Amino acid sequence: MIIDHNLAFDDGFDQGKFMDYQAFRECGKLVFRDNFLRDMYTRKLAKALAEWNVIVATIPEDWKFRDESYTDPVNFDLSVAHNILSKCRSDDFWDPLWKK
Repeated sequence: MIIDHNLAFDDGFDQGKFMDYQAFRECGKLVFRDNFLRDMYTRKLAKALAEWNVIVATIPEDWKFRDESYTDPVNFDLSVAHNILSKCRSDDFWDPLWKK
C-alpha cells in the first residue's frame, strides 16, 4: 500500500479536491469505486495499523528532526496520523475520493 504522504497528513488537506489534481485520479476513481478493491485496501491498511507500534518503533531517529544536531523536531504527530489512517474503516475516508 502506498500513501500519498505529502498530502495525506496535511492540516489543509481537502479530500474533495484531492482527485481533481492527482496524477492517478482516473485510476484512483476506478479503485475507490470498486467495493472489492476498496475492501482489500481497507484490510491491508487495517493489518498495517495493527502493527502500528512496531512500525513506529522502527522510524530512524534522524527522521524525527529537521537538523543534524537533533535539536529541531519535525512537526508531525504520529497519533494524528494514526487517527487519520484509522478512518479507512469508514466510507467517509473513501467516498470523497471518487464521488466528484
